[in-house]
Amino acid sequence: MLQQTTVATVIAYFNFFTQKWPHIENLAASPLDDILHAWQGLGYYSRAHNLHKTAKIICADFHTIFPSSYQTLLTLPGIGPYTAAAISAIAFNQKQTVVDGNIERIITRLFALEKPIKENKKEIYQKAALLTPDKRPGDYAQALMDLGAMICAARTPNCGICPIYTECQAYKDHKASLLPVKQVKKIRPKRFAHAYFYYHPKKGLFLRKRPNEGLLKGLMEIPTDEWHIISQDTLDQKLAESDHLIFKHVFTHFDLYLSVICLNAPSFPPYRGEWVALNNLKKQAFSTLMK
Repeated sequence: MLQQTTVATVIAYFNFFTQKWPHIENLAASPLDDILHAWQGLGYYSRAHNLHKTAKIICADFHTIFPSSYQTLLTLPGIGPYTAAAISAIAFNQKQTVVDGNIERIITRLFALEKPIKENKKEIYQKAALLTPDKRPGDYAQALMDLGAMICAARTPNCGICPIYTECQAYKDHKASLLPVKQVKKIRPKRFAHAYFYYHPKKGLFLRKRPNEGLLKGLMEIPTDEWHIISQDTLDQKLAESDHLIFKHVFTHFDLYLSVICLNAPSFPPYRGEWVALNNLKKQAFSTLMK
């Protein structure tokens, strides 16, 4: 849950999940749709799929005992080098170098590294590894995470209360607020589509399930046509001329604009899907976009 999501956002979801599925066997035995429904609003839904897959693997292959080995953790769905290192260090007190976005920023400033973070991952990791202690590596990793979140912040580093400012080269060079060097942002692609809001007074709302591969996989949605890439000029024209509500939704790699067309539905809309009564909508697993 904490991959690409803040602690403040995660807390309520974490508490709900651990109450609803107190043991990993409960999570593994639960239908995927139930997990997706509980995950609504947290985003990056592939994490929910991977959580379910990993729970099943741990129950089937590890007799419900969560593995502690870094290399074994890497074999589990949804666990990459950062998550494997964090689990090994924090949960099992093993010496692993944990590098998240906060720690990347600290290391960049500590050594006054002049390259943008995305272009300098290898050097950042190497320098972070040199500092990783043999004792209490989990506490050390969490201390750095908190330091980055609360003191060595991205926009306004509070160097005056930083416990390691005397060792920080960026502070000595009066560059703390200038580092990390920002990477030139690419122009974000824009996509456009129509969403068809089929409503029937007796049957309710017509929904379909997204494929089990790709973006928002396995979630329920109002039918849409294909999400086409669109130029800024064409988008501006559509925004100016459209008689329909147009919603903008920001994904990680592109912006989506959906023009919502409300229709008094025929008996059988031209899509595969199902009618869902309005009082049953809360039981469906929707993305934030579809909500």
